Amino acid sequence: MKKNTILILGKTNVGKSTLINNLSKEKISITTPKKNTTIQCITNKINKNITIIDTPGPIIKNDDKNINKLIYESINQSTKLLIIIDKIFLNSEDFFILELTKKIKKEKFLLINKIDKFKNKLYLIPFIEKIKKKYKTIQEIIPISNKKNINITEINKIINVNINKKNKKIKNLNTFISETIRETLLNKLEKEIPYTTKINILNTKINKNIKTTILELLVKKQSHKKIIIGKNGKKINEIIADIKNKLIKKLKYIENIKITINVNKK
Repeated sequence: MKKNTILILGKTNVGKSTLINNLSKEKISITTPKKNTTIQCITNKINKNITIIDTPGPIIKNDDKNINKLIYESINQSTKLLIIIDKIFLNSEDFFILELTKKIKKEKFLLINKIDKFKNKLYLIPFIEKIKKKYKTIQEIIPISNKKNINITEINKIINVNINKKNKKIKNLNTFISETIRETLLNKLEKEIPYTTKINILNTKINKNIKTTILELLVKKQSHKKIIIGKNGKKINEIIADIKNKLIKKLKYIENIKITINVNKK
């Protein structure tokens, strides 16, 4: 079977990570309702022939274009592109991605997600025809629903996924651990703290079936450090317990987490 690297593209919270989890039949990408949950490109090896790259939503207005640079680099690595939208009224991020990929000579598929929420599906047909005329290099346009599992099998056929759990591996374990930690921070903390916190994995020690990961959280302000620690260390203990539970379920061994929190002086 031909090896494929599938790149998932789309704006923030359009359902990219959820789609990857559905395709793999296991949670390997983090998902939360908060904006920019994925802030880096995450490579997931589904089996020996299929690798899927999860991307963050593009940055249009912000001066920091590092995320867009990561997206450009991932496009070059891929063999097929899955572009996801969730409305028939496209916004600037949707158009940015469609225009970005317009001239790229790779197989491209447009997925219209959350089709179960469309009140009037009659608008879909003229919308699809309009997109076909404007973006002629898109091979196929497929309405889907991650939530209701509509047409997910069609996407499986496109990317030739044949799930074999024995072959399923996370290509970059440190990235997976970092994103698991970030998911916990997103769920446990408020406002900008999860987005401005940098996660550094300092060391990993393995003794039989017990793995210890030593990591550093670099926060923007001293006040952020106090919030993460919480009263009498309650919040940081909750965070560590949540991270350990998630990693044990995925990695199948006991994970000890040691965290230091420092203020980023840069």
